[in-house]
Amino acid sequence: MGEAKRKRRLMEAEWLPLFSVDTPVRVAISRPSARLKSVPDYEAKVAHVYASAEEPPICFNLACNNELRTVQDVHMFIRTDNNQNNLICLCVCAECEKYSDNELIGFVRILNERSGLGLDRQVPGTAIRVEPELPIGGWTGTIAGIPVTVECKKDEEICDAALVFSDLLERGKLKRFLSLRQGIGNCHAIVRVFREELEDSKIPSQHRFAFRRGCSVLAQSAEDPLGYHSWIEFDDWVIEVAHGALQPIIILRKETYYSLMQLTNIHDIRERMK
Repeated sequence: MGEAKRKRRLMEAEWLPLFSVDTPVRVAISRPSARLKSVPDYEAKVAHVYASAEEPPICFNLACNNELRTVQDVHMFIRTDNNQNNLICLCVCAECEKYSDNELIGFVRILNERSGLGLDRQVPGTAIRVEPELPIGGWTGTIAGIPVTVECKKDEEICDAALVFSDLLERGKLKRFLSLRQGIGNCHAIVRVFREELEDSKIPSQHRFAFRRGCSVLAQSAEDPLGYHSWIEFDDWVIEVAHGALQPIIILRKETYYSLMQLTNIHDIRERMK
């Protein structure tokens, strides 16, 4: 029993507070000279994730735009609570691997501040993840390695919203959006990043997009009793991108979405991410 406790203490010592000891968020950095003992199974999956991705991720250092086309030697794991089955892995490129552990942790803090990840905020136990369920009838597939579900009836053509969104994915115009969505960004941050990359893409159909916010009973929590939620619209369709990285992106009719989410106080989002 004593040896088991010692091993647990050693593994827990690998995890450092990202902000202060009063928040549950912890980080652990794995290098060739010091591989982590606490997450060997999770770390082994990183190579598979890179091999299966159709669009390469980019270095999480915001000052760097290098694509990660091969598995890197240095990984950073983020644990938002005490459950080590729910981890986020961030990788840096070969050029940024030279930075110290403290510098890499600093990059995460900058990412948190500029992207609105909310890592420095306590998430109440009463928080509810927004997960609208698609009505019976729809198309599900993979676009640029991302699972997507589209509401459609039998023999109905795929909507323009899905076609334009898939084109942005396939042409690599949404790299920051994908990195943030597969991390721990909240709906507001993810929508802002999508809007920023959409405006930078300068596609002809850009004017058909809208960015909206409203109150949903499904998103209410002790921290946000009004349940504010943000989403993307394209003509009369909604692109729901923020209900979990392991869940598909859902594209459905606006009236269907409004009803499912029980939305009130709907309004345009006017601010743009800096």
